[in-house]
Amino acid sequence: MSGIVLSLVVLQSQNIEDTRLFYQHLLGEELKEEQHGNGPKHYSCLLGEFILEIYPQRTNERGTDQLGFVVDSLEQILDCVAPEYVRRGPFDTVDGRGLLLRDPDGRLVYLEEKRT
Repeated sequence: MSGIVLSLVVLQSQNIEDTRLFYQHLLGEELKEEQHGNGPKHYSCLLGEFILEIYPQRTNERGTDQLGFVVDSLEQILDCVAPEYVRRGPFDTVDGRGLLLRDPDGRLVYLEEKRT
């Protein structure tokens, strides 16, 4: 399928400070501390249009890594995936519309169709 671009990777880490330093040195970019609402503090950096985030590892969870893609059409995606994989959406976002899926391993997959 064309028109799909990886835009987000969320890494879960048992030691977010060590992991932040590793990626900060590797990428040559500062990973800044963030917190969304009551969520956990984490680190994030923007690499072009690609976002890397590092969150604290939550114990006893499977499929805690996340992927994010920018897509041309959420409808085209919905036509291609089985309904049991749709967790939420489509829903409005700041930049367009979003869709949240769970892959067979339980990993969250966030899709966003940008407003034109």
